[in-house]
Amino acid sequence: MRDVFAPVSKRVDGFGIENGSVVVDFGCGPGSYIERASRAVGDTGKVYAVDVHELAIKSVKAKARKKSLNNVIPLLSTGYPMIPTIRTWRTP
Repeated sequence: MRDVFAPVSKRVDGFGIENGSVVVDFGCGPGSYIERASRAVGDTGKVYAVDVHELAIKSVKAKARKKSLNNVIPLLSTGYPMIPTIRTWRTP
């Protein structure tokens, strides 16, 4: 249903991805965004498709191979690391 109201193409185009960009699709699932992102970054860019589920990565690999998306790099993650807290110190 989400694609009826907000197609992938409109969502990806709204991210402002430019030719030559590097995109990371965390939690890529079956790769709903990779084809549009691949076209957006062009031949000089990269799309890293990351997921913790092996079946998701297999799906992305198959889709990338079938559609010749040579700039898509599927990566199986062992988990999503915690993002460290950044503190800003001010001198009095």
